[in-house]
Amino acid sequence: MLKIIKPEEYLTTQWSGVTTTQFYIYPESSTYTSRNFDLRISSAVINQSPSNFTSLKGFSRILISLNHEISISHEGQNPVILKPLQIYTFSGDSETQSKGLATDFNIIYSSKVKVETTVIMEQVSELILRPGTNEIYFVYLIDGNLMNNKFKAGYLLYTNEALGLLINAENKLIIVKAKFA
Repeated sequence: MLKIIKPEEYLTTQWSGVTTTQFYIYPESSTYTSRNFDLRISSAVINQSPSNFTSLKGFSRILISLNHEISISHEGQNPVILKPLQIYTFSGDSETQSKGLATDFNIIYSSKVKVETTVIMEQVSELILRPGTNEIYFVYLIDGNLMNNKFKAGYLLYTNEALGLLINAENKLIIVKAKFA
């Protein structure tokens, strides 16, 4: 199955200083507030600095700033400077704070899911996705368009079938491979 999710299908929520847009959650019957999900892919506009992240005990997180440098600090540790499109993985258990204004891309997942993330930019190539058993690929398009303009910037695509995408130098995308236990 291949599905392209468009912005009008996303769920947007306002938090203190942050606007969060949920692109995908699994199982689809789960909710973020109930914490009964295994995988959640979202984006947040951080418009308040500093901003405290919600503690998510039992989950791992991957964070990618889409546009600006931000500083991420965890209790008792030195801050990490996260440059745009740099992948940063951390435990949801820790008290986390960011400084700086940005739009980020978030992947939150339980121990039932193994996640690999890649950012592709400024290259021309053919991308072949070949999901294995219990695997799904997610592609978030940051810039450009693919598939004869059917897949545009801001859209999320997911597939559990083989897929080839021709990428040009204007395309920037995030690839997430999720393997479910």
